[in-house]
Amino acid sequence: MYTITKEEHQSLVNALSELKYKEAAPFLMFFDKKMKDAEQKTENNNNTGINNNYNIGLTEGWTREIFIVKEKTLNKLKDLSATERKDLEIITNEAFETYLEGKKIIKEEEPKK
Repeated sequence: MYTITKEEHQSLVNALSELKYKEAAPFLMFFDKKMKDAEQKTENNNNTGINNNYNIGLTEGWTREIFIVKEKTLNKLKDLSATERKDLEIITNEAFETYLEGKKIIKEEEPKK
C-alpha cells in the first residue's frame, strides 16, 4: 500500500478537478473519504504515541511487526484463515494469544534514553 501526503492528495484532487469530467467525481469522493479515514486513524495513533507512518490505516490497539516464520507454518496459518473465514491477522493474533495463555512472563525493561 502506498501512502500519500496531504500535498500529494491536494495536487491530485486539483489535477482531476481541472479535467472537469463527470467520471472524476466518484473517484474524488472515494479518495477524499479514504484520506479522511486515514487522517482519523492517524489522529488516534497520535494519542497513543505510536509511530504514525508505520501504523497508518490500522485499528486502534493494533500495530505492525515483522516475524520470520517457516513457510510450512505460514501456509498452515493461511489455510486455517481460509477454513475459518477469518483474516490472517486475526488467526495469527489468536495463535499468539493461545500460546501466551498461562505463561509466566517477565516484562522487558524499557531501554534508557
